[in-house]
Amino acid sequence: MTKQNIILPDRTHVPKTGQVDFKGFPDYQKGNLSNGIPWFGFHHNDFSVLRLDLVIPGGSWIQNKIFQAMVTARMMMEGSNGKSAFEIAESIDFMGAYADCSSGNHSITISAYVLKDKFKEMLQLLRLILNEPTFPERELKILMMNMKQDFIVDSQKVSSLARRKYSSLIFGSNHPYGWSATLEDHDNLLHDDLIQYYQKLSPVEMKIYLGGYIDANLIQILEEEFGQVNFSRNTHESLTFQMQKNANLIHHVEKKGAVQSAIIIGKEVLNRDSEDYPLLTLATTVLGGYFGSRLMGKIREEKGLTYGIFSTIQAKPKGAMFSIQSEVIAERTQEAIDEIFSEISRLSDEVMNQEELDLVRNYSMGGIMRSFDGPFKLIDRLKLTHAYGLDADSYYQKIVDDLLRASTDDIARIVKEQLNPNQMYVLTAGAK
Repeated sequence: MTKQNIILPDRTHVPKTGQVDFKGFPDYQKGNLSNGIPWFGFHHNDFSVLRLDLVIPGGSWIQNKIFQAMVTARMMMEGSNGKSAFEIAESIDFMGAYADCSSGNHSITISAYVLKDKFKEMLQLLRLILNEPTFPERELKILMMNMKQDFIVDSQKVSSLARRKYSSLIFGSNHPYGWSATLEDHDNLLHDDLIQYYQKLSPVEMKIYLGGYIDANLIQILEEEFGQVNFSRNTHESLTFQMQKNANLIHHVEKKGAVQSAIIIGKEVLNRDSEDYPLLTLATTVLGGYFGSRLMGKIREEKGLTYGIFSTIQAKPKGAMFSIQSEVIAERTQEAIDEIFSEISRLSDEVMNQEELDLVRNYSMGGIMRSFDGPFKLIDRLKLTHAYGLDADSYYQKIVDDLLRASTDDIARIVKEQLNPNQMYVLTAGAK
């Protein structure tokens, strides 16, 4: 064995930095199965594990009872004709795989991670789960009891009490984005409710996403197991919901004896399909989107009022909301609120330092590049654009272009337009 010279990095100097070179959204495969179901694939030579997502339109948007969509999704893996919950779990374990079924606002997603040589076997199991769920009542009762217990425990946290109420202020309590569960709701969901919801789903309208080592043989297996199935096309009413904003901007949820107060400050904002959305995300990051943010510097480092504070945008296909969230010392709640509004106003009224903007810009670009790291993460990026009916190539290119050309004046403008303190809800939870 020949001895090689090893060159160690010079750790006495900070590594050079430079602008991220974004080369556009990566190429991906796509096609349609014989029954019309579209599939999308991100191939990678070095991935022996495959990720498979079956995304079926639905979600809480089409439910008529709270928990209906979420519990139906979770119960689909608790039993099917010919297999019990234990047998399903045992089959997945035997394959050395992982599978899960979940619900969002607009879809039900069945996900699986499986080795390539077990792909066919996994598809056969998922087809059974998808087509022949039995929703056994014993497992339903156990699930609802566990959810109820979790709800009781969670109700002791002021942050949970605040989060449950916040979205209803913006969307209204009768809107799917604003629904909030009560303790009694955990006793009201019946087996027939799951059957009723399941019958609304239309698997033929699903999209299939693949990530990993994808070759012609893999697609042939997918065609054999899913392309030849005559999935039923169920119909459900196309529901529309109107936002019903709460007229009062100040709200409090009482929690006796709480030593901390949870604070949520925010409002409705523009959505992903808006021209200025990338700019708003950049301003949100400056304000409270990373550890070195302005809110962290003021509320945590300077004032010592909290361990953490952050700002974020929760964007969904039918609406988006901005929020600043924190937990602070109870007797200094108002001080924290005043300081938060002061930082928002300062960001809109004072031109920020170019060095700070460049720092946050680089941080944001790094986040984008990390979200493209590997086929599994790329599936999530593509699914997001599909949920909004956007083109992935142009959408992500626009985000990068807008971030790179954003100026300090642009930040001040978007904060004035979208983050007006006079239009924000102030929600607290804690002692009276």
